[in-house]
Amino acid sequence: MSDYGYGEKIEYLTIRLPDTDRNWCYSAEMLKAELNSLLVGQRIQAVCVSLAGCVYALYHAPNIIDLSYLGGSSLLLFEKTALELSFYAVGMLEYRLFPVWEAKLRRVYGYVPRESLPSDDLFIDASKCDITNVFAGKRISGAKIIGADYWSIDSSSFDAEKAGAAAEKSDLPAEIILSFDGGRIRFESEEMENYRVCFEFDSKSKGCSQ
Repeated sequence: MSDYGYGEKIEYLTIRLPDTDRNWCYSAEMLKAELNSLLVGQRIQAVCVSLAGCVYALYHAPNIIDLSYLGGSSLLLFEKTALELSFYAVGMLEYRLFPVWEAKLRRVYGYVPRESLPSDDLFIDASKCDITNVFAGKRISGAKIIGADYWSIDSSSFDAEKAGAAAEKSDLPAEIILSFDGGRIRFESEEMENYRVCFEFDSKSKGCSQ
């Protein structure tokens, strides 16, 4: 599906998430260790992205889900664990990990609800987007994080002192790469709140590298 506008019915998700806070990431290396410890060996159940981000996206392409305009969360569901990622810009990532059964999903088929956007509980399953190969059911083989030596915007909740110490070591998160047998998923941040999710498949499309 390449058109997320209001003129057609689509399948989207309402997901009730646990009432816990997301954490700012001030160490790409620590997050990498945490993701490898928890996720390696687990199978991907679903990759969900913000419905608002898709609806208002200014750009669409095969294997690329652009969330730059309104951003929003990406929610990855594995066999035991759920991972929520919210990139605001380079070096500025909020995330949380929690048991997958705490994410309560309900599938809806209908028109995009104008009055409910943007919303933190409306998502679309990436498999319903223009993805050229199957990723659900694949087992995670590793996590890698590309670090940055700066961050892009100011936020009252973002600790500039911690970020500054991390920036000196190029340890602020800029990109997260989750590898699986036959490909990888990349969560890429850029300056000025640009953010996209890219799927790369070794045997077919090259995703974001095109």
